[in-house]
Amino acid sequence: MTLSYLIWVVCLIDQGSSQSAPTGDKIVVSGWNNVTATFSVHSNGELMRGDDLDVEQGWSWLEVEDSTIWAITEDWSMSDVGGSVSRWVFGAEGNGLTMAEKLELGPGNTPTHLLVDKEHGLAFTANIGGGSWSVIRMEGDQLVEVQETFLLDTAGCNEASKPHQTVVSGDFAFVVDLGCDVVWTFTLGPGNIEMVQRNQLNNGTGPRHMSFHPQTNLAFIVAEYLNIVQIARINPDEGSLTVINQVDLSSVEGSNPKYGSEVLVGDTGEFLYVSSRSDDGGVLAVFSIDEDQEKISKVQEFQLNGTWPRHFAVQGDLMVVADQKGASVQVLHIDQVTGLLTTGEIYETPENPTFVGFKKEPSDPSTTTTDGSTTDVSNSATSHVPTIVSFVALFLLFIS
Repeated sequence: MTLSYLIWVVCLIDQGSSQSAPTGDKIVVSGWNNVTATFSVHSNGELMRGDDLDVEQGWSWLEVEDSTIWAITEDWSMSDVGGSVSRWVFGAEGNGLTMAEKLELGPGNTPTHLLVDKEHGLAFTANIGGGSWSVIRMEGDQLVEVQETFLLDTAGCNEASKPHQTVVSGDFAFVVDLGCDVVWTFTLGPGNIEMVQRNQLNNGTGPRHMSFHPQTNLAFIVAEYLNIVQIARINPDEGSLTVINQVDLSSVEGSNPKYGSEVLVGDTGEFLYVSSRSDDGGVLAVFSIDEDQEKISKVQEFQLNGTWPRHFAVQGDLMVVADQKGASVQVLHIDQVTGLLTTGEIYETPENPTFVGFKKEPSDPSTTTTDGSTTDVSNSATSHVPTIVSFVALFLLFIS
């Protein structure tokens, strides 16, 4: 009985160690605070809290790549001075941050979104404060200078211009303007950036973010002021945009307003994921995409634990949702066939998280040997633990 029990325990250890192995990925969470949290991702979809990084106030949006973070400061107490964009580098062990350079965007220009576009050697900030859009020249990873800042035309707008996101497709940059109900199109020619289209949406829509379909000329726009998702057709030659359909987003009952927040097309292009914020309940809606009919159909409305899913990130079958008012992230699992979501764990974060993103480790888990071949040495300290434990279990069974 004692030996059988020991074998059972050993087998449980074997199973647990194989299920909880770190994948090498990390998650970075930042927001309207001065602390950026990191989590390691395990193979069973669980997260483990890592280092908290002391940063500047108001990192509301980041671009994360290997050992580098590009960040904006959205600090409304400093709106007279304006915000900034900066580049930071992780330490050799993947811990700690050192600032490489920082560029000021100028008085009144408070950014809320950052996009790094290495293909064009540029970065862009959508400045919700100031109604402007800034273009930053880059050399490799380095932020060199603020090349130009465009003050967006407010003629015909219901309220002040509020640029909220930049999306690039080909040689066009699309700037989503929440205040003007407009998606602006700029050409990204060599040394020449020019506004070429003012794509007007219905008044009062409040477009917040947009996501392109990977295989077609469709784009999907989530509205902040209306409880809808819009489907638009892009002219890839002119950069023009035409709304062709719209669907309701959240059906949560209650008297509080519903505000759309983030929209992402899944990797396969079959499903669309959209979040909605409301004090009556936060929602992550899943839509199937019909490319031929150019329409979307809701297949799931997932009720989140929190109320304010400002942002979410997707990698493979894992989704992580940042709940701004709940100071937490919620893990969701994606069925790769049906697109449907199932719930995972909830993890505390610093207050007011506004951004969550995946970060790959700086070094590849495969290491080149002296003869040029590659050997997987990821998690080398524990990679053979399940095999050894299994061997011990078999040996004990044999001698019994």
